[in-house]
Amino acid sequence: MQTKKLSIEEALKSEVINQKTFEKAERSKPGRKRKSEDEKVKYNIALYFNKQDFEFLGKMAEKEDETIQRFCKKIIARFLKSAKTLA
Repeated sequence: MQTKKLSIEEALKSEVINQKTFEKAERSKPGRKRKSEDEKVKYNIALYFNKQDFEFLGKMAEKEDETIQRFCKKIIARFLKSAKTLA
């Protein structure tokens, strides 16, 4: 596959070379957009299990290649999603 050779003038006029102006740089905001208050995860719940249940959850989470905490959160999220569709 052949590439097209550009003259110096054509290369300078290409959009790849165009740099940001100071005005554009001042207007741009670096980083991620802020989450709204509804999207923020602020609440936690403590769960207590006996040894047998905890070990069973650990085995199930291991099968899914998840931590126990992430596995429990995924299960609860699925339940809440299905409950919302039924309501």
